[in-house]
Amino acid sequence: MTNGPNRRNEGEQLPKLVRFMLSHALVGALIGLAMAATLVSANVSGLRDLLMASNEPIVPTVLLATGFSTFIISVWVSAAVMLNWWDDDA
Repeated sequence: MTNGPNRRNEGEQLPKLVRFMLSHALVGALIGLAMAATLVSANVSGLRDLLMASNEPIVPTVLLATGFSTFIISVWVSAAVMLNWWDDDA
């Protein structure tokens, strides 16, 4: 059986650039979640009180965490790509 253009052999790793971007996206997501959790737990501007007073506190909490994660992922990956210092010949 032949491998198509989208198939990888067993044991073959993802390309270096894809691994680079995915690893930095994971770090950015964790930082974004930590920032959202910090804002809620510190009750900045009454945010936790506002969430707890809501009839459905899960939805705004998920939206807050998703927004922070998405924003920080884009900033973190962009900074990692622009500031990358590795040698392309290596």
